[in-house]
Amino acid sequence: MGNGLGHVDGVALVGARTRGEISLTWYANRLRVAQETQRSRLALEIAPWLEKIPYPLQRYDDSFLPFSKAIIDATAEFCCAYIFNLAAFLSLGASGAIALERAIAYVPTPIIKILHAPFTSPQYARAVGESGFAVDAVTLVSDQSIVEIATLRALVSAYLKQPDRGAYLYVVDHEKGDQLLEAVEELESEFAGQLGSYSWWQQRGYHELENAELITDWHGDTVIYASRGDDFRAVMREAANARRGWDA
Repeated sequence: MGNGLGHVDGVALVGARTRGEISLTWYANRLRVAQETQRSRLALEIAPWLEKIPYPLQRYDDSFLPFSKAIIDATAEFCCAYIFNLAAFLSLGASGAIALERAIAYVPTPIIKILHAPFTSPQYARAVGESGFAVDAVTLVSDQSIVEIATLRALVSAYLKQPDRGAYLYVVDHEKGDQLLEAVEELESEFAGQLGSYSWWQQRGYHELENAELITDWHGDTVIYASRGDDFRAVMREAANARRGWDA
């Protein structure tokens, strides 16, 4: 297939711009398959906080996993990705880490699993791989003082050793924004099909992720906490459907 576009079951695939032969397992291709299959651009953030958990689930001693499963059961039909908020899960310590691991494993194929920290160091790469939380992608952020291409390359490459893994680098609100953007553009070419970026859209009120020209809309609390009553599943489902961002 070379560097052009291929198709799997009618789904157009992204070709590698600079890295030679295309692979169906490249992260951007897996994301495109998820979007086309789910007919959705919605990446839903799962961020369980004890003070926000719907009332019917507060009877559980450890409510994070039941809540996460309820979110996935109610919204999987409308999502191309789930974004797991590491800080929220770890607010419960060890039990939260176990809930995170099990919630990630609960996500059905082909939906993409993203872990949001965001990470600033290569040292956590093993923790998110197959021997750890086993996610498909992570969020990264550059330290305010770091814009050198070599340092950013070391950060990015640690998480992208496998072509089916992706990463999103936060590129806004940086004191050296223009210089950082230049470095990110170079790295996006070098890690074509794997590295993208994310930014906050003030006018729209949500984050937007971009990878290989694939746009994903990042929503969270407006969906998963749309209701805390007995109807929270139905209300959540309706909110997710309204934000799937897909033209029929």
